[in-house]
Amino acid sequence: MFYKGYVIGASFSRGLGLHFYDRVKRNKKCNYDCNYMEHLFNYKNSFSFITNQKLDISWPIIASQVTFFDEIDWVSEQIQNETKDDYLKTKLVVIQLSNPQRNFIFEGNMYKVSFESEESLKKSVDAILKNKPIFFANRFYNAIDTFLKDDNKFSEENWGFIIDKLNTLIESNLKKNVITKIISYGHDYSEIEYLNEIIDNSLVKIEYNNEEYDCVDRFVNKNKLRVKDDLGIDDDHPNFEAHKIIADSICNSIKKHKLYWNKWDEHQLI
Repeated sequence: MFYKGYVIGASFSRGLGLHFYDRVKRNKKCNYDCNYMEHLFNYKNSFSFITNQKLDISWPIIASQVTFFDEIDWVSEQIQNETKDDYLKTKLVVIQLSNPQRNFIFEGNMYKVSFESEESLKKSVDAILKNKPIFFANRFYNAIDTFLKDDNKFSEENWGFIIDKLNTLIESNLKKNVITKIISYGHDYSEIEYLNEIIDNSLVKIEYNNEEYDCVDRFVNKNKLRVKDDLGIDDDHPNFEAHKIIADSICNSIKKHKLYWNKWDEHQLI
């Protein structure tokens, strides 16, 4: 099959943390400063790579833009610009939906703001507001202040932007015969009502031991499928088995989709 896929997401979609197994074995320092071979190792053991491998399509192309919204726009542009002469046609987009507050939504756009410390917050905001009009800067500062006072309320108000962005991408992809699948890394129980508004059954449930999980975090925590559970180090990333189970769940969801490309082949084999 001459198909390809894109992946939108954070560290989990890249398999980060899996390189620690070799580092622990070699008594090397466990940090995220990976060399090229470690990045490649993580990538080839990630759920995104395993998913494409199981579906017999090319290695997934990982979007690496500034913000989550930028990644969606970039992937959408790549797909829309495809022509009938392209050797590889896009058939799949997998999205790892991370905590939406990793990126700050303001007036319908997303900005990279760091809330890790006062210094990093000031530095990131200053970079965003450089050369911006004073009226924009004042509104942005007010939005940051609102977020710091009540981040849960601010999050709820911005879920609408996130869902609209996702649904627009899904609809656009469907017109190009592309399947979109979304996996949530972690969300509050109160936020599932927003995720249920995602169209086309795109939100994937993780299936394991006759149970379903609506996010990765609850799945790996309950079943002790984290790097820390195997190695005894302070790292919450999913382990090798978790990546394989999640890839299986995504594949099972894809095979139920009306655009699943192997349906005809399977019918011929019956």
